[in-house]
Amino acid sequence: MSNLKIVFVFVFLFFLNSNLIYSQYNFGLKSGLNFANVKGNIDEKTKTSVYLGLYSKIKLNEMFNFQPEIVYSKQGYNLKGISNKLRYNFDYINVPLMFAFKDLENFHLEFGPQFGLLLKSEIKDNLDLKKVTTNFDFGFNIGANAFVTKKLFINLRYNLGFININNEDNTDLNIRNSILSLGVGYDLFKI
Repeated sequence: MSNLKIVFVFVFLFFLNSNLIYSQYNFGLKSGLNFANVKGNIDEKTKTSVYLGLYSKIKLNEMFNFQPEIVYSKQGYNLKGISNKLRYNFDYINVPLMFAFKDLENFHLEFGPQFGLLLKSEIKDNLDLKKVTTNFDFGFNIGANAFVTKKLFINLRYNLGFININNEDNTDLNIRNSILSLGVGYDLFKI
C-alpha cells in the first residue's frame, strides 16, 4: 500500500507544481481498448480489455506538452492450456508521464515512462495470483494523438514493460507487460 501512496503523492505534487508554473493547463478524460499481452518465454495470446483515466496537458512551449496521467487499466493475456484457454487478468493503476511533440497542428507524437501499481492478479474464475505477481511495473510508452476537434483526440499508444512481473519462486518464467492501446481523450476544461 505504501507504493500506491508514493505514486499518488508524486502525481499530486507534480500536478500542483505544474499548475503554479504554467498558465495553460488542460484537464480531461480518456478511455479505450487495451490489446494486452506479455513478452517472455511463454506462448501467449492477446487479451482485449479496457482502460479509463484522467490526464492533464501542460504546455511547455510551442513544440512540447507534458501530459501526466492516472489510468485504471485492465491487462493480462490468454494462454492456451491442454484442455482449455486460461485467461490471466491483471488490474493496474498506471501513471504515464508523457511528453508530446506537436509536429503538426492536429497530430502529436508522444513518448514517456509509465509506472504501474498492481491492484488485482487472477486467472478467470477468481484464482488469486497476487502473491506470484510483482506489485510494481515500469515501462516505456510511445504513441500518437490525432485531433478530431480542439478538445477531442484519438490516441494510439504502445507500452513495453521492463520488469519481469512473475514473482514466483523456483521458476525461470520471465514475462513483461506489452500493451497496444486505442482510445479517445477529451479536454474538459482549461485553467
